[in-house]
Amino acid sequence: MTGFICSPRQYLYHGVTIEVPGIGGPCVVKPNGDIYVRLTKKQTAALLDFYKMPSEEREKYSVGGGCVPL
Repeated sequence: MTGFICSPRQYLYHGVTIEVPGIGGPCVVKPNGDIYVRLTKKQTAALLDFYKMPSEEREKYSVGGGCVPL
């Protein structure tokens, strides 16, 4: 039996961990994996800068996630 296991893509950009799920918008996560309810100015600025860059450049900051075959 073959298949895939998928998890949200994660990026580390300027010290901020950004998680991009397949459905919904991006979120900034804490080191323990919980989602921040309120963002600091630094986190907001990093998130906005991250989405202004082309997707090819974003991949340089990838730290995990996505789909992998079993």
